[in-house]
Amino acid sequence: MDVLFDAVDRALESARRRWPATLFVLGAVLWVSATAAVVGVALLDSNPQAGAVLAVPPAALLAIVATRGITRLRWPVWLVGVALPVVLAGLVAPQAARFDDAYAWVIPVVAFVYAQIFLGTVAAGDELFRRRVGRTGKGRDHMSAVGRRRILQVKVLVATLVVLVSSQIAVGVDGDTYAPGNQVGWSAFEYLFSCVSAPMFVAVWWRKPALAWYAVAVLPLVFALSLLPRTPEARLEAVLAQGWIVVAATWQWSRAAVKPFWRDQKPRRI
Repeated sequence: MDVLFDAVDRALESARRRWPATLFVLGAVLWVSATAAVVGVALLDSNPQAGAVLAVPPAALLAIVATRGITRLRWPVWLVGVALPVVLAGLVAPQAARFDDAYAWVIPVVAFVYAQIFLGTVAAGDELFRRRVGRTGKGRDHMSAVGRRRILQVKVLVATLVVLVSSQIAVGVDGDTYAPGNQVGWSAFEYLFSCVSAPMFVAVWWRKPALAWYAVAVLPLVFALSLLPRTPEARLEAVLAQGWIVVAATWQWSRAAVKPFWRDQKPRRI
């Protein structure tokens, strides 16, 4: 599995270096389409301000990265720009539990895929900037350590949020396990869930390899435990729909644990 993900990652990086403009335009079109759907929901809900807040910062980030690159961005600009995929993962994905439709599991998946498309478009924009100013090409370096770390931080944060919030969706609760009336047992589970999840979010900002390895070990375990109170049908549906996100999140954390740029506390500015 690790070999497969590495091969896909190298193929995407090679394509980004060969056709950055094409990938940037394609990613931007996909991002605009997804964002238009989100904004449309906000407008239908008579909340145009929310639509503007969701659409403007990511669009501004894409424009700034294409003209200045990722490395030279100040941290508030980056945080505000990537807030939308993080918000979608942390707030929208849990709302899937409110839908009775059989395809409610699509919401966490869409949130995860949306983040990958957006970050891929950002990376292509950075490639265009570096190519324009002569910082890339044959024999030159790839994306800077700062850019790689920033993108990986958002990826692990989004993937972790999608896995964790999806794990708290009580679908198909049996009468014998975590029954609605068993408040003591369910409260204990939620307390344990919060305790074991906290170090993963700390690890996104306090970049220690040990914390990253903690996420590699604990994240799949949390997802597996979340399957216990579900019916067999709901359990199978969760594995098929979100199991690959768990694998992707675990792999991304394993990359963070071994990559030198993840541990770089004082990056060199250009």
